[in-house]
Amino acid sequence: MLQRMRDNLQGWAAKVIVALIVLTMAMFGFGAFNFFSSGEPVVASVNGEDITQSRLAGEVERQRQRIAAQMGNVDPDSLDSALLQRSVLEGLINRVLLLATTEDLGLAVSETEVDRAIVSNPDFMTDESFDPVRFRTLLSGAGHTPVSFKRELADSYRIVQLNEAVGETPFVTDDEVRNMARLLAQTRDFAYLSFDPATIAATVTVDESEVTDFYEARPDEFMTEAAVDLEYVELTVGALASDPSIEVSDDEIRSRYEADRAAFAANEQRHAAHILLEVNDKRSESDAVAEIRALKQRVLAGESFEELARASSEDPGSAASGGDLGFVSRGAFVPEFDDAVWSMNPGDISDPIITQFGVHLIKLIEVRAETYPTLEQKREEVVASLRRSKAEELYLDRVRQLDELVFDAPEELQTAASALGLDVKTLSDLKRSSASGPFADERLLNAAFSEDVVTKKFNSRVVDFGDRAISVRMTGYRPAERRSLTDVSDEIRTSLAIEKASVVARERAGKALERVLAGDGTATIAADLGMNWEVREGVRRATQDIDMAIVNAVFELPRPDIDHRVAQMVDTTTGQVAVVMLTAVNDGDYGALTDADRETLSSQVERLIGGMEFNALFESVRAEASIVRR
Repeated sequence: MLQRMRDNLQGWAAKVIVALIVLTMAMFGFGAFNFFSSGEPVVASVNGEDITQSRLAGEVERQRQRIAAQMGNVDPDSLDSALLQRSVLEGLINRVLLLATTEDLGLAVSETEVDRAIVSNPDFMTDESFDPVRFRTLLSGAGHTPVSFKRELADSYRIVQLNEAVGETPFVTDDEVRNMARLLAQTRDFAYLSFDPATIAATVTVDESEVTDFYEARPDEFMTEAAVDLEYVELTVGALASDPSIEVSDDEIRSRYEADRAAFAANEQRHAAHILLEVNDKRSESDAVAEIRALKQRVLAGESFEELARASSEDPGSAASGGDLGFVSRGAFVPEFDDAVWSMNPGDISDPIITQFGVHLIKLIEVRAETYPTLEQKREEVVASLRRSKAEELYLDRVRQLDELVFDAPEELQTAASALGLDVKTLSDLKRSSASGPFADERLLNAAFSEDVVTKKFNSRVVDFGDRAISVRMTGYRPAERRSLTDVSDEIRTSLAIEKASVVARERAGKALERVLAGDGTATIAADLGMNWEVREGVRRATQDIDMAIVNAVFELPRPDIDHRVAQMVDTTTGQVAVVMLTAVNDGDYGALTDADRETLSSQVERLIGGMEFNALFESVRAEASIVRR
């Protein structure tokens, strides 16, 4: 029982850690927003809990940055703000409802487990050790503080706990598993003809007049790309960390060290085993306590704790392994059990411990603790952290100075560079399609190609990335120009040939499909077209060696019968047109599955039903909720 609880904890902890790594790297999270402020505008109320304007604004910005990062060189400001705001608000409402449900069910996560998840997160490590500097840096970039991140992580744990709890409830019958085996293990036999425009294009004629007409009809196409040569100055937090104006005192070093050690102290783990006797209609609590005391005396008299656990323990999760619970962190179990384990020394045998699961006899096997490095061992890292923190503060002031300097002397950058100790750097032939590094960011590209920079030849205003700020000025510009007809005629001719060939391919496929459905001999059809049918048998839904458009079409077709052929025309993912004819549907055979396959299939069905039940639970919670949008 306890073992199962511990296994579940580790399972959802691992899932949430992975989810939070992705969430942090994507600069997005549901709960990383400012605390509520009195008198602040409210955008929605969920069962009396307000969602404030600043909370929504923070989430919208994180979502905007995440989408922009996923889509590549996209200006976050170009996204549809109204649509984004509505979507994020619905997400916040859903999260409030789910967290309220976890509270109603009494789901909770220990602070120790949250701390352990943080210090063991690879994204927060340097040389396989937790790095407070890296931790703070990543959180800062994602709009988190350590407190808000820990709250976010704990809330996410609770929601996954809820999902796991609901997901474990389904009961699957043998008939359901058999039906699922029939569908999931189903295979289909079929044949298809592929009409490839690329092959047909070689037989298509394109007149010069068509090429000329195509070119003339599209005056804005076939353009070269504008390019700009730049000078720029760059201010970074990393460089400022070495600024001579930054000083770090011994008191500051010690204070930061103590804070880091207190916040992320070593997480001791304990290896325990136990014997559990349940309290039920056949055994009272006092009887269970008496039996546990008797078992303790037998252990003290020399009998093996492990053998007694195998013979007597009623915890199905650990009895077979001699009651072994493995290494656990503080807070992993119910408080009474947890307190007992942490009050013992290795080799100790506890008195009877009463919990909601029954009465336990506990043996502490081993204590494992990771010691926090000494101040001298951490000094260099702490100094770097302090200098980085001060550099971040200095950075804000320097960005303001840089912006004023490039504005006051708009036709050169050397004045600003000299005043702030920066170098004037150069970049040649910058194009939007091939930009890299910070210049791949849409904001900086827009600045480099802006009217102020290109036409007026002024310095750009400073583009601030949070830890890096850049101002640019133009030293050379090559505008976009239309390429000559001679240069692009082959390109146009190829495009027109493919376009014509696509029409021919669809016409040929359509006629072939008509003949198949009319009952003409398939061999005759192929011979007349000078083609061969591609025949496939026993194909599963998840096959990877056939175009997915064809596979999807095959599994959407109805079963064929003796009197009617079943066929369809399909546009493939590679631009071809195929005529697909289904010849047989072969249901999966439950009897042919191994015991392991059956167990796996049963688990899959349980997860599927569990997901449906979780969705049903959420929909019922949402339907009963009082949601007011303002």
